[in-house]
Amino acid sequence: MRSRFQPDASDAYVDFFASAFLGWATQGSLYTATLKAKSGPVRCGHGDRVAAYVQDTLQRHVCDPSVNAKLIDAILSRSSDRRSGNFPYAIVYLLEGLCRACEDNPKLIPGLGHLEKLANLATQTALPEVARDYVHVRCLKLCRDSSHEALEGGRSSALTEAVRRWGNVCHRLEKSEFAGVTSLKDPIANWDTKLSNRDILEKRLLEKCHDLRETLVSLRITSEDGIVEAVDDIWSDIEYLEYPKAPLISLPQILLSDQFRIMSEKSINVQDVVAKSLRKLQDLSEHRAYLLAPLMLAVRQWVCATPVGKGFPGLADLILHYAEHLPVPTVDLQFEDATSSLLQAVSPDLSEFGYDYYFGLRQSVGVAALLDLVSRLNEGEDAVWRSVLENLLGRWKRQKTPPPTVSPWKSTLQLQIMLLCCEHSQDWLERHEPASEGVARTRALLNDLHYLLSIEPLPSYRYLLSWMIVRIYQRVPSLQWDILTNLSATDHHANPKYLAALMKIGVILATCEDCQPEFAVRMATSLVPLAASSKIIIRHEAQWQVPILQASCSRRSLDSGDAFRELDLFVKRLDKFEQPPRERQLDPFIPDRDHNRSNLVEGPWFELDGIEAPTCREEDFVRLYEIDTEICLALPPSCIPAGNVVPTAPATKGEPQADNDVRLTADRTPAPSKAGESRALQTKGKAYLASGLEAEQQVRRNSIVVIASLVDNPYNLGGIARVAEIFGASEMHLQNQNVTSNKDFTSVSVSSHLHFPILQLSASAVPTYLHERRAEGWVVVGIEQTDRSLLLGSDACKLPERIVLVLGGEKEGIPALVLAECDMLVEIPQQGITRSLNVQTAASIVLYEYSRQHRTTSGNV
Repeated sequence: MRSRFQPDASDAYVDFFASAFLGWATQGSLYTATLKAKSGPVRCGHGDRVAAYVQDTLQRHVCDPSVNAKLIDAILSRSSDRRSGNFPYAIVYLLEGLCRACEDNPKLIPGLGHLEKLANLATQTALPEVARDYVHVRCLKLCRDSSHEALEGGRSSALTEAVRRWGNVCHRLEKSEFAGVTSLKDPIANWDTKLSNRDILEKRLLEKCHDLRETLVSLRITSEDGIVEAVDDIWSDIEYLEYPKAPLISLPQILLSDQFRIMSEKSINVQDVVAKSLRKLQDLSEHRAYLLAPLMLAVRQWVCATPVGKGFPGLADLILHYAEHLPVPTVDLQFEDATSSLLQAVSPDLSEFGYDYYFGLRQSVGVAALLDLVSRLNEGEDAVWRSVLENLLGRWKRQKTPPPTVSPWKSTLQLQIMLLCCEHSQDWLERHEPASEGVARTRALLNDLHYLLSIEPLPSYRYLLSWMIVRIYQRVPSLQWDILTNLSATDHHANPKYLAALMKIGVILATCEDCQPEFAVRMATSLVPLAASSKIIIRHEAQWQVPILQASCSRRSLDSGDAFRELDLFVKRLDKFEQPPRERQLDPFIPDRDHNRSNLVEGPWFELDGIEAPTCREEDFVRLYEIDTEICLALPPSCIPAGNVVPTAPATKGEPQADNDVRLTADRTPAPSKAGESRALQTKGKAYLASGLEAEQQVRRNSIVVIASLVDNPYNLGGIARVAEIFGASEMHLQNQNVTSNKDFTSVSVSSHLHFPILQLSASAVPTYLHERRAEGWVVVGIEQTDRSLLLGSDACKLPERIVLVLGGEKEGIPALVLAECDMLVEIPQQGITRSLNVQTAASIVLYEYSRQHRTTSGNV
């Protein structure tokens, strides 16, 4: 499919297409392996390629009706053959390719037999809900569009019926009853068909839910026994029908309605049935991500409507559960989501038939409700935020050190919730604690956060931890002087990254308008010796902070000292001050500007490492507040303002940058640095100048991925991690992440594994991973001696810019299955007779050659 394989028309090609190609293209593993849902719309890479290839194939042979007829017959036979065990969504993408070809080329007209097969396919019921609707609509529409030409040669009752049913669908769509859909509706395939027994039972169950809601509103059920009996009856039906989607989604709003809340305050039995139901819904949401939004909206409504002092039972446990175990959409749900986008594209009249029509509000709205709920915990819920903060902090403090760059149990959401709880903590201390006791409690919290910051390697997590620390220092200015004490420590080599973070925090505080002038001047004085530290991380960070602090001192007419002003002029003359690296553009934090909800949920700091995508966005809060307006929900104040993510204006060349300003492109997004991803303002030596490595020749750091999953020896892995980080690899994959804590690994890697992502990838998953990367445009390069290997350094061996570098195992090298996925193989020219190099040595040589060809300088090479 990548090569657009399109030989001349022949019976041999038709046979190949019908048996070999379609037999391979409909394998479910190929679809699930290429499903992408990290950010943006959910897409299936293999499905999109299948649809495009089918479309191209049919359009290529449009002038040969006999060949096209056979090809269409093969597609429809494969789609309707229930004995072949087709992957359901393979039918969707085969049909998508067929229909696109027919729509784009009027000369391509299916025959009467084909349209009859389409009409029968439209009635197929053994498909997931959205896929069934897609197949139903696509088939009926194609039958209608092609029916005039096809019926010229005779009549067909099946085709006539299909055209009639499409007319009924269009008639119902014209009523515009689907605009602004907020609750689930009947699937399109059920509109003109007789309901099954299960559908009838599900409708009766929905009627029971509706009746319970109405009786609660009208107070026709006043006894607690009647309430408990009605809820138990609904749960019995739900379990009998194997947890149907629509009743489950409607249940939280019933169980957590105002009427239930009032009755639960009077009855232990009602409280018990509500608590049990919530636990069931919470457990079910783990594999039904669509339940998160209705459940969290209902919980939030209950809490916000509850009088102060009457808390929601088990609220802290609920918040902790979702903070640590946020539901992940199943593969089936992701496929349904992707199919709903295809369904909407069939006709403008189907624009409302997206995810919301079938599954209600997206999970991201549920996350927004969770964060908004935490931000609005009132005085009656003090125990909730305290319990959440203690539990999350305790777990992060207990992690094994040094922690891996990426951990399966840590998440941005946990830190976002911790940040909100820290805000509540400071509000509570200001209201209730005497000054001395409040300062002691605050210092204890700061000590915990400082410890986490000192061990955390991931940039985005460090950003949020620094945010928390800055906010607490702002609220308790008397504790800011502790920073200066820590910066004057005698041992600056113990944890240079932490010391760099302290400098950044100190400068952020010193540039605030309400900062004490003496603190700002003392901060400037402390940066002067740090800017000459023998530790490169400390030296670079101090030099980056000098212009920021000097600009603030000049604006406030503070005397920073002659040495500091001269240092400021020196830094501004450096090339990289004019062209800051990308992470320097992404990680500034200005408290007066950036302390808001918008920056918290989708700020540019997410791009610091690209490990996690935002779990919700500002648009989800907008949708949440629209719902609040519809139900007239009165909200307590939030502990964090709404705000906007607005980057500051770029500085003019030759002028000092304002505090933490970043350079922007025309669309007001951070501009990529011409100097790549390097953090360095200077290096230990100037040898790179003699090599002619100009800034404009450098490439971005994220252009090479190292795969070391086939390597077993921790010592070798440590060496590979070290050279990979030095030569600017964006990430490294290995078999088991736990090896990063092995003493053999760390003895060689030093601290390199803390400076770039090291991810887990099993050896068995390497071929699939390489296949996915190739589909994204990466070139897979293996280091192996084979009959088709290119000699490294020769004219023929030009390494592409975006490569995935595969390293072989110590004994077997690169196995055949992995070699098959390699686009290019290289070997190192040798003069001796040993014929083999240690894997970390071989990796070093190839990484250097890549660096030489692409003029990469990342850090201190």
